[in-house]
Amino acid sequence: MKILSRSLNDEAVRRALSAYYRYRGYGGSPDAHSSSEHVQHEGLEYVVLANGFETLAVYRLGNNDRLRRLRRWPEAMNNAPTGLD
Repeated sequence: MKILSRSLNDEAVRRALSAYYRYRGYGGSPDAHSSSEHVQHEGLEYVVLANGFETLAVYRLGNNDRLRRLRRWPEAMNNAPTGLD
């Protein structure tokens, strides 16, 4: 897994956070800002939203930059991002 960006200014991360909060709502949902990353895994790009303890949601970035939330994601993204390359 290759980390492309950890910045909240990354467009894909911002769009995934927006979609996550739109889906979950702002009240009572875990904070997804602390460990969110834009990564590449096996040739595909993903945005991993995590709170430092667990992975909250994973979005796959399609060819046309469309985000799709995954119900099941690759095992490598199962835990909160740790900076593994």
